[in-house]
Amino acid sequence: EAVNWRYLAASKEIIWYSERDNWGHLYLYDAVTGKLKNQITKGDWVVTNLIKVDEKKRELYFRADGREPGNPYFSHFYKIDFAGKHLTPLTPEEGTHEIVLSPSQNYFVDTYSQPDVPAVTVLRSLDGTLISKLETTDISRLTATGWKPPIAFTVKAHDGKTDVYGLLYVPTSLNSKNKYPVIDYIY
Repeated sequence: EAVNWRYLAASKEIIWYSERDNWGHLYLYDAVTGKLKNQITKGDWVVTNLIKVDEKKRELYFRADGREPGNPYFSHFYKIDFAGKHLTPLTPEEGTHEIVLSPSQNYFVDTYSQPDVPAVTVLRSLDGTLISKLETTDISRLTATGWKPPIAFTVKAHDGKTDVYGLLYVPTSLNSKNKYPVIDYIY
């Protein structure tokens, strides 16, 4: 599990993760008085991983789910300033983005994929600019075995408004004349 807080010794502040507004967000506190200075991130989405804090520029970098249109389970990488202004998406492609910062922290390797789309790995500068495509996962040997990716779907919840996202896995030897059991696996 991610550590989603930081103590900032130079400014005597704390960046803290909380669900106090019913969504998982980041808040800035005065470490001396314990008082809330401001909410940094906000909205109907959730911060999942605080990755980098730049105390000098007063910016932070984090992954979050559910902010971009489409599947709310996809994770993207963002930056924002401590005041909660200038929220900037750094990974525009649809999918879940795994981020690895370079030793200098001026670049990052971004590997993104979807359940039915093979992973792509790219190199970006810290502002999100694409520098180079590094690799696309080759699944040709997997598909040669008969493997088929899961089928992504969306249905409406009982309220008739809320989208529910799912994946349908079917046997590789699916025969439309046969009956198959359905397993509804909910996290």
